[in-house]
Amino acid sequence: MNRHLARFTAVFAVLLAIYTLQAAVAAKRAITPGNRGSFTGQEELVVGRPVAVAPRDVQPIAGIVLVKLRPNTEKQIGFGPARASSFGLAALDATLRQFQVKLVERTLPNKTTPPPYPLPDLSKIYTLHLPEDVDAARLVEALNQSAHVEYAEQIYPSFVNVAPNDSLYDDQAHFDLINAEIAWDIQKGDPSVIVAIIDTGVDWDHEDLRGNIWQNLDEDADGDGHTIEWNGSDWVLDPGDINGIDDSLFTGTPNGYIDDLIGWDFVDVAAADVYPGEDYGPPDYDPSDFNGHGTHVSGIAAAVTNNNTGVAGTSWNTTIMPVRVGFKDADGFGTIWWAYEGIVYAADNGADIISLSWGSSSASLFAQDIIDYAWGVGAIIVASAGNDGSDSRYYPAAYDHVL
Repeated sequence: MNRHLARFTAVFAVLLAIYTLQAAVAAKRAITPGNRGSFTGQEELVVGRPVAVAPRDVQPIAGIVLVKLRPNTEKQIGFGPARASSFGLAALDATLRQFQVKLVERTLPNKTTPPPYPLPDLSKIYTLHLPEDVDAARLVEALNQSAHVEYAEQIYPSFVNVAPNDSLYDDQAHFDLINAEIAWDIQKGDPSVIVAIIDTGVDWDHEDLRGNIWQNLDEDADGDGHTIEWNGSDWVLDPGDINGIDDSLFTGTPNGYIDDLIGWDFVDVAAADVYPGEDYGPPDYDPSDFNGHGTHVSGIAAAVTNNNTGVAGTSWNTTIMPVRVGFKDADGFGTIWWAYEGIVYAADNGADIISLSWGSSSASLFAQDIIDYAWGVGAIIVASAGNDGSDSRYYPAAYDHVL
């Protein structure tokens, strides 16, 4: 019963973190109508202080198309290729050649076989790579006419939902509004409840977050009971656990991620696509935050509390799982590309609650499949409704099974 209450507390904390960002936007607009804030790229990274984001017209990610094969393709090609130049289905492969598709790879490499019913089958989802000057929309249209294809679609980026920097955050007035002190007499959160922050990363060694960061003991190669440690001058990922091996092969259920001591970084873009100093890839075991948004969300939800330091978190003791799926782009804005792969990682690694404080107006069948999967394995998904004051549907908040 206590864990159920702790889980509810953590869900509320994530909802509050997302609401606080959106309420601050409304407050800022009430002071200066029409002002969305400015961004210089030089804002200080502080738990409890966000960075700004600008609206934009969203275009699909160039050179990429997603396709999901139908179940009947198993009879001809088994469970399909992991990485190849074609599927082995003559008519479908002819379409790939027509549109100069140069690589076919499983979108979720660790999903190689269908899961138990009724979970959606993620093993048949593939990413097609094609030259950026090829008409991807026409390829999608052609693929959707194939008897082998359940759906094909282009992928659109999402953008973080944040507010401009101002003193509203220093005051943390929301605790009075929600009677937090009364609630804390009943429940302060429980370390056994894991909240995955699917975002721009987390400043995991921050003094107000470090004590609540998830430590993946399946990767505790040196057996000392932790994956973060003090080296005499800094908090670091435990060097004794970084060995280039997926230690969960030996200590638990293998998850396919090497040295994921505290989470994972999915970002993989060209250096020209990111802001100077930002981590552009390849994917690795350090989900640190350069943009600041993921750190801010983490602080509102579950900063270490009652420690005479920094800010208070809504849920004092809840565990934070950092999953980096976004980056500060070349213009200085928080951009999300690998969000749904990150959701699968979180769900498969025991996240009770998954926080998505970002979005766009673009819907996706692939994204709904991912949400259905995470919900099906028991995760609670919480998403932002957006900052634009629009009545239009906003995703992922508008998908089924999302709070």
